[in-house]
Amino acid sequence: MIKLVAFASAAAIAVTGALRSSLSSSPAFVTPVAPMLAPSLEPDLVLRGALARAGLGPEELCAAGVAPGEVAALISRAAGHDVVAQDRLPAADTALGEARRSVRDLEAAIRGGDREPATLQALDQARQSSAAAEDAVNAHLQARFAEATGSLEASVASCLDCFRENRAHRRLPLEFLVHTRTPAEWADIRDCLTHERVCTRRGDPTDPDIMSALAAARADERVAGARARLEANRSAVESAWMAASTVQ
Repeated sequence: MIKLVAFASAAAIAVTGALRSSLSSSPAFVTPVAPMLAPSLEPDLVLRGALARAGLGPEELCAAGVAPGEVAALISRAAGHDVVAQDRLPAADTALGEARRSVRDLEAAIRGGDREPATLQALDQARQSSAAAEDAVNAHLQARFAEATGSLEASVASCLDCFRENRAHRRLPLEFLVHTRTPAEWADIRDCLTHERVCTRRGDPTDPDIMSALAAARADERVAGARARLEANRSAVESAWMAASTVQ
């Protein structure tokens, strides 16, 4: 196994901008609970941010094989979920933010010397509340995802689900996220890409074994297919996504 010594959203528009530009080299990291969007933002931004958080950004749709002509219907189903669920995501976001602030405040109090049993118990309860609030947010996002993708071909929906499952690795090019890998395999892919990038920047020769391993990873049928779809349809899918997510 190859091991090498390997050498950063203000609102929804920032999320979308990162998605639009990130996949050719080092995609933006998307946390399991992405940056929260204030309800006072423009409806377009709120919808686009919620789509991105649910794993329904334009690059994911394109790489998974959603055709430009299918994007509007998918976004309509995702937006329609808000009507059925009475758009509870903002409330869930607010509860999560409050729970996390409570955890931070109690941790700061304990670091400052407050070791009273009541404070320690309050921290334990706050952490439980924070975990429950995060689960609630993720449940809303999963429900939106399921509503939006329910009519897609199974292989396309499965690919989108894999991107969601592997989003902690979004610093890698998106096509590599079509597979679930072991921690060692993720490290190998990351180190190979780092080696290639650094050698290219410096003008240094690359290691043949490392480049052979990277070429094999890129030649994988699912990885190559995702990359080919991005290269062929990215602009058209992005345009369809932006048009369909414009709230009239």
